[in-house]
Amino acid sequence: MKQSIIWLVGLLLLAGCGGDIEPGRTEPETLIIKGLSVAPVEATAAVSRRVLDGTVEAFDQSRIMARLPGRVGQVLVREGDTVQAGAMLIALDEQTATDQLQTALAAVHAAEGRLAETRAQQQLAQTTLQRYQKLRAGEAVTPQELDQVTAAAEAARQKVLTAEAALAGAQANHGSARTLAGQARITAPYAARINRILVDTGSTVMPGTPLLEIDRVGPWHVRIEVPESRAESFQSDGLFAVTIPAAKLTVEAEVSEISTAANPATRTVTVKLDLPDSPGLKSGQFARVELPSSEATSLLVPTSAIATRGQLTAVYVVADQTLHYRLVCLGATTEGQTEILAGLRSGETIVTTDVNRARHGARVEE
Repeated sequence: MKQSIIWLVGLLLLAGCGGDIEPGRTEPETLIIKGLSVAPVEATAAVSRRVLDGTVEAFDQSRIMARLPGRVGQVLVREGDTVQAGAMLIALDEQTATDQLQTALAAVHAAEGRLAETRAQQQLAQTTLQRYQKLRAGEAVTPQELDQVTAAAEAARQKVLTAEAALAGAQANHGSARTLAGQARITAPYAARINRILVDTGSTVMPGTPLLEIDRVGPWHVRIEVPESRAESFQSDGLFAVTIPAAKLTVEAEVSEISTAANPATRTVTVKLDLPDSPGLKSGQFARVELPSSEATSLLVPTSAIATRGQLTAVYVVADQTLHYRLVCLGATTEGQTEILAGLRSGETIVTTDVNRARHGARVEE
């Protein structure tokens, strides 16, 4: 009986579930935001200024290297010193060069002695030959004896030639050794400023070891890398404002050199501008070069209109009283105004304040 009742209840439940049930269709409510300030965006004519970074350089720079092995005996200058041409800068230990010079001089003396000996032998052979020629005229000696004396005289002459060549070689070696000994005394090739000293007293150097860097005394210039698109700004004659912060100096400089080829990696052109000689200038100093101002049309919006979320920058555009989150690319910010480089058009309306209350898709009401 109990089992029959259970089956009956089941049948009733199946009968009750046989009809369709209407799904829910609840419409979401539109968010309404009131009190937001909005304004149209207008294109504005603005003055474009650009500053390029540069480097102060000397008219001519040199790196002086050692030309013989040895040890640094003395460093006679300091960085920043100004020296005249021929001034002693560094003295290397001259012992090795001196030994080579003495050896070369001894070889010269030996070659001179050998030459004197062979000349004396040649003189004797020549005298003997003349005597035998007279005897042969009187048939006092045989032709064979005269031939032997003649050969001996020729051999003596050849020995003299060999001795003369040996002396010339020894003298050349002596000259090289003397030049090498002179290279132990490092001197300034021209009037210069000492830029960097690369060795200390007692340092061991080999041929090719850098010893110091110098700048030729003369005018300074600033080297800058200019984008290809702006290179034409430097073609015409004119002066450019140059600031060297380390020297607390602002001057006007004239273009002295423009590279004829662009750097394919950076798409820039090298430009050099001459600087007036001023105290405090040094190689390697940082400089700023201001390019001529130019007028350009740009979109400026209040900086308060920029919505920043992590690395994303956007504005809220109002269209048909609805907010739209729009990503934009920003330019420079000046006096509370930010330039929009991309993402926004002139004439569109944006939220200018309280962007933290704005929401994409929300409706704007006063």
